[in-house]
Amino acid sequence: MMRKAKEFFLFPRKLGIFLLLTNVFLLDASYKATEYSKSSGKKPESNESFGEEPSIWESLPIEMDNVNIQILDKISGKVYRENIKLNSVKIFRSIGLELKKCFKNSPEEDKEISAFIKIIENGKVIFSNWLFASSPSINLFSHPMYDIRIEF
Repeated sequence: MMRKAKEFFLFPRKLGIFLLLTNVFLLDASYKATEYSKSSGKKPESNESFGEEPSIWESLPIEMDNVNIQILDKISGKVYRENIKLNSVKIFRSIGLELKKCFKNSPEEDKEISAFIKIIENGKVIFSNWLFASSPSINLFSHPMYDIRIEF
């Protein structure tokens, strides 16, 4: 019984020593990182200080040469689908749609298509921004007659 009581009272000391050693290790690692940045003149990245290398599996978006667009005519309620090619103007009634850039995510990531679109009406640019298929409300194109979205 006495031995168990003695171990019980020694436990906080062992825990304190363990915490002290981990703090010393972390302080030493951060000290080495700051010394490295002072000697090399550049700021260490978060994974550089612990010896990890950046992942080679990081994927980049894939550039596309066309995109499918859904156009809702608010007056009639009809939905039209158009395919726009890169750097070409597609005329739809009173507006012209021009695709400047288009990307889709790699197959490993979530499905997403983003396109930089210019919308021209009566010779005047009324919209020039990115549209996203998964969240069309980010850069919302507001027009009294048409609603334009990108399709997957």
